Amino acid sequence: MKSLKPRVSLHQAECFRLLQERFHFFDDTAARCDKLLKGEYGETRVDEVLSCFFDGFDGIYISDLRLNIDFQQVQVDSLIVLDDCVLVFEVKNLSFDLHAADGLFYMMSGEPFTALNDQLARLKKLLRAYVAQFDPYIDVIVYPFFINDSQCIHGMLLRGDVLATSNFALVLAKYRRRFNWRSTVPLVNHLMKRSVPNDFDKKMDIDYSKVTKGTYCSVCYNKVERISQRKFRCLKCNTDISTAAVISNGVKEISRIWPDKPITTKLVTDWLGESIDKRTIQRVLSKNYLLTKGNYEGWHYK
Repeated sequence: MKSLKPRVSLHQAECFRLLQERFHFFDDTAARCDKLLKGEYGETRVDEVLSCFFDGFDGIYISDLRLNIDFQQVQVDSLIVLDDCVLVFEVKNLSFDLHAADGLFYMMSGEPFTALNDQLARLKKLLRAYVAQFDPYIDVIVYPFFINDSQCIHGMLLRGDVLATSNFALVLAKYRRRFNWRSTVPLVNHLMKRSVPNDFDKKMDIDYSKVTKGTYCSVCYNKVERISQRKFRCLKCNTDISTAAVISNGVKEISRIWPDKPITTKLVTDWLGESIDKRTIQRVLSKNYLLTKGNYEGWHYK
């Protein structure tokens, strides 16, 4: 299966992930960002599950696709374009149980889960109508995919139209086949021409001066300790990290949180809490990045 559009983390979620041990977030911001991270984790896991399941078979996989159809925006977590149909996946990483009946979802109290029901109905209506403009014989199947293993969807059928980690292989097995995937390109182009930027991805404004400086793990984001001239150790992950990797991770963190901030030796030295000497940082930057001169920023690395 070919992957066309990789998933990109939202700036707010990425900032929260990188700064959760360095910066104080207000409770409402932390709760919102934690929800974003939880959703991104579920979507990324579905990417991995579907890529592995369809490995060796044909189709085009597209993730995080936002479409403007008839002046309405619709967000698609993941979809697979096959030779005769489009599989659409609405990913949910929820921690509470639900009941499924007659194509609708209900809370365990019996109250309709209106937000999800309306979301799925809107996805089906807009995507089916738009794909029908290209070819009315191409079917569009929308699957809600509940990725949290600890969640229970009561009433879910093993071979029904609701996916979970326990049954997705049984439901999707009929779609694993070989064909000339290039035949799907015109439909993919039809979809992509309605693609619009994610206007939900608002830049998070973080005051650099209020962020704790130092060396932190790129996996668990906790502080790492220096154990030798060339090595650091993350006690939480129980892994060693080279000094060069710590410097490179620092550059990536700065570039992601403050994309407009020019990367200089002085900035990276400050960001790492001056735990690594300036000459070492300059050597690593010179080896891995291009030194350039901007119009206003002076000399910096790219």
